[in-house]
Amino acid sequence: MVLGCQVLIPTPFGGKMRRSLTIPVSLDVFARPHSSFEWGFFIFPHAFFALWEQVVSTAIELVTTQTVTIEHELRLESGRLLGPLTIAYETYGELNAQGDNAILVTHAWTGDAHAAGRHHEDDRKPGWWDNLIGPGKVLDTDKYQVICSNVIGSCKGSTGPTSINPATGRPYRLNFPIVMVRDMVRAQKLLMDEIGVTKLVTVIGGSMG
Repeated sequence: MVLGCQVLIPTPFGGKMRRSLTIPVSLDVFARPHSSFEWGFFIFPHAFFALWEQVVSTAIELVTTQTVTIEHELRLESGRLLGPLTIAYETYGELNAQGDNAILVTHAWTGDAHAAGRHHEDDRKPGWWDNLIGPGKVLDTDKYQVICSNVIGSCKGSTGPTSINPATGRPYRLNFPIVMVRDMVRAQKLLMDEIGVTKLVTVIGGSMG
């Protein structure tokens, strides 16, 4: 038989996420009375480790930051043209055949595309929203493909001041054009088109995101 229970898992904002978990338990456990010693040292620990395995199993596997290059130029709010564009992004979960089960996660001002999982097994910390992204979590990767892209103007993978200016062959540095949030959103739309997303279920993020 199995025992069902619900646990509360902390979220990044001090809240808690409720998860339903099951614990496999042999019927023999209830066939005879047990002493407090047996419950404390055998039965409860078995249940605890069964729960822990289920919580750990919701973790994202190792991930890789990908990049896509969009060859045409993007007209910015300032009127200047920026291109070609390189956009760094990560995905978690599978995109369905219709391309309409995607969720876009947008990062904070100083953030990056690494929202969940780890790049290497020995990474000290997972992505910045790992508590929310994964199988059975708030952004459930069993149902949705979760996408996080680094905004243009950043120096963390997408086209920004450290990128090479094709007109000079040198980094843009202070010559990089002013980028507005609307420009960042237009670049994200270009990314969605490039990777086959036809519709977003929702867009979610914190701070600037």
